[in-house]
Amino acid sequence: MFKAATVLFLIFASCNERDIAMEVTRQSSDMMNCTRIFGYSVKKLEEENEILIQTGKYYASGGEEDRQAAIIKVNGVDHVLYLLTEKAISGEETEVYDGDGYSLSLRYQQKERGNSIYYDGHCRIRKGIIISEYKIEGQPNFYNY
Repeated sequence: MFKAATVLFLIFASCNERDIAMEVTRQSSDMMNCTRIFGYSVKKLEEENEILIQTGKYYASGGEEDRQAAIIKVNGVDHVLYLLTEKAISGEETEVYDGDGYSLSLRYQQKERGNSIYYDGHCRIRKGIIISEYKIEGQPNFYNY
């Protein structure tokens, strides 16, 4: 009985390690010309500046060329993921980024609410065998133009 309880405890404890928890940041990075920001909702982006993903042109250093990238924060560390592919099919944008051992897939549609543009979609983030999915909303980053 004790062995069974211990095994069940270890299984449930390990389940918590099966998610990649992206952390909120409150401002766009100085390392890039951030053109889009994504979070749990547009309301949280506008009212609380809760940013999960930022995309745009990353300012390279050391003679490298600037590149399209996304920045995410996991475990207190900003990770730069470089754009691998992008495509648009039937109004849905798909962007795939990779770097620092992470792979990020963004799928979203541009929509309008009144005079405002916003993005509605999902993201999938992977590191090794661990995969997490999020429902996301986004908007152009008006503060970086």
